[in-house]
Amino acid sequence: MNLEKIKQEVKERGRRYYDVESTGLKVYPNKPGGPVSDKTIRPLSIAMLQEEEGVDCRTILDETATLPDHMIAAPGALATNGLKPSDFLGEQSQFTLAKAIHREFAKDLPIDHGYNNYNFDDQVLQHTFFENLMDPWPRSRGNNVIIDVLKIVETVYCYAETAINFPNDPLNLRQESICKVNGIETGKAHTAMDDTIALMNLVRLLEQNAPEIYYSAVQCGSKKRILHRLKNELFFCYGTLTRSKQREKIRKVCAFICQNPIGAMNNEIWFFNLLQDPTSYLSKQASELVKVIKNYKNPVFFKLKANRPPILLDGADYCEQLDISSSEAMLRAEQINSNQSFKAEFAKALEMIGNPWADKAADFPDYPEEEIFNGFASEPDKALINYFQEAECSDRLRVYQHLDDPRLKHFAKRLIAIEHPNQCGQILKKDYAELCRFRLMSPSDAVPNLTLQGAMDMLDHKIAYGYDDESMINEINKYMRDLETRVTST
Repeated sequence: MNLEKIKQEVKERGRRYYDVESTGLKVYPNKPGGPVSDKTIRPLSIAMLQEEEGVDCRTILDETATLPDHMIAAPGALATNGLKPSDFLGEQSQFTLAKAIHREFAKDLPIDHGYNNYNFDDQVLQHTFFENLMDPWPRSRGNNVIIDVLKIVETVYCYAETAINFPNDPLNLRQESICKVNGIETGKAHTAMDDTIALMNLVRLLEQNAPEIYYSAVQCGSKKRILHRLKNELFFCYGTLTRSKQREKIRKVCAFICQNPIGAMNNEIWFFNLLQDPTSYLSKQASELVKVIKNYKNPVFFKLKANRPPILLDGADYCEQLDISSSEAMLRAEQINSNQSFKAEFAKALEMIGNPWADKAADFPDYPEEEIFNGFASEPDKALINYFQEAECSDRLRVYQHLDDPRLKHFAKRLIAIEHPNQCGQILKKDYAELCRFRLMSPSDAVPNLTLQGAMDMLDHKIAYGYDDESMINEINKYMRDLETRVTST
């Protein structure tokens, strides 16, 4: 890795940091308020800072948004982030907030940093963009670099544990905890701006104390960059942690084999664990390799996701920590890289295993929020929804009728009713009122979103377990009563 070159790139491009506070989390059916699909979670607030060479850090976004009447914020989320309903009710709409975020993400110069953003913030935002008739993945086509700082922290723990302090007994990698043990001021945790400032200071610490790992994350910060490295380097070191409470290290020296040849699974990138001798596997037929791939107790082969770029370290710099010499790892990697027959059989094995999700029924079929991955918008529909963004109500009323994609047509009608309640016409107004009643007044297991009854169950559960902020409890109860009155009286 050319450390100076990457350092110069960071200096020239600058860094952007962001944090999203949302309506809640995914909730499983057996939990109070559940089930709640992660595809129905929306942002309540976002903060975004930008840092450039020779320029003071500046605020790009510090925004709060209200919710339309078919959505309700989870009481647990409000209690955690301290955001009272009065703080967001009457603020800008979700559509306006989505436009502001989308506009910033379309700028691909700054290097983006979030914390656990691959698994949360970015997922919330892509579904928000989709519901608001915007490209769900505005950073996937340019020169964007997106870094999940949690992944850096995990990699530092695996390979440079003394570089920063870690809260142990048990290991806790939440941003707030990592910042506190390293003397970084967290402000009011779980508020978007304070979390973003703390994130910026944590990144500075990681760059200073573990520069090779931080700059490796930059080098791996997009699917395009990952695939370039896989094509041009023989072997790598990778680290992550188990999901158990003990959070034990998982460290591997690995060589790339291939991408999954199945189109819908092309983001899977498969590796061989070089801590094992590859010789006995290189002559296996596809049917034999299938058995090895499926044997999860012996993960000689493993997969990562190119669209959630893993941090791949320079193999020669770190492999000896795993008791394998650079020369031995290089020899084993060469055996794999040069054996085109093995790679072909491995790809064939993946095709034989197939796509396990292809026939899996959606938990909530027929809800457009759940259908984000059911195909891309056609070019004519893309042109129409792009026009829709800035159009007046009268033009939007014409546009939605020409949309072919039923998902987009549903969202367009909904948006017109939300954004133009006095101009949308009685039919769309009535349709949206019925949607609100159905989404909020149905039994929790009948819809993918949080319902009013589900929200009440959540609040009762939180109070039963000791939550006693009377001011917040009263405000949440008033928020729920007022919302119920609105949706049942129209």
